[in-house]
Amino acid sequence: RMHAVVDLAGGEEALRRGLRDSYRSLVNGGRKQMVMTYVNRDNPDRNQFDTFPAFHSRIAGAGARAADYWSVIWEEIARGDAELSLGRLADGSLVAGTLTAFAGKCAYYASGVYDRDRFEKPLGHWPVFDAMVRAGARGISRYDLGEVHPRGAASDKEVQIGFFKKGFTDHVVLWIEWQVPLAPPRPDRGAT
Repeated sequence: RMHAVVDLAGGEEALRRGLRDSYRSLVNGGRKQMVMTYVNRDNPDRNQFDTFPAFHSRIAGAGARAADYWSVIWEEIARGDAELSLGRLADGSLVAGTLTAFAGKCAYYASGVYDRDRFEKPLGHWPVFDAMVRAGARGISRYDLGEVHPRGAASDKEVQIGFFKKGFTDHVVLWIEWQVPLAPPRPDRGAT
């Protein structure tokens, strides 16, 4: 497995240097177009949070998550183990949502939903970059963007999402995952 992992130790300028060249202008463009608000332990605004599940369902389409899933996410946010970043246009329209989870010295890109139909150019780059900067400001040292699937090993959508993630860093963590089927003992051999 391969995960795109960002070292947050160098601060915002180091993060900017680590971006794929084309991402720099996309980060700047998103920063100009969106007003970011945050739902976290310091701002446990349930009304703001409640806009995200419907937005997520509308943009993601199939695979909408159940209410109990969102209850767990809310509890994580209220406890300080996650943060929801919401990007809005000047007119208040919600166009981006990035969910980051925290575990020790590592932050995880848990979910990202971006209304791509509203823009000519992609707009998810600024919210993700902003989430990484905010995680670094919390004293977190790594931001795990998640799995990067090689072409042919996953759906085209998963490969494209991996390409998006990989543009934030040149660092990929690799590991081997063994899958061992555990079968019940055969009656002729007895249990061991």
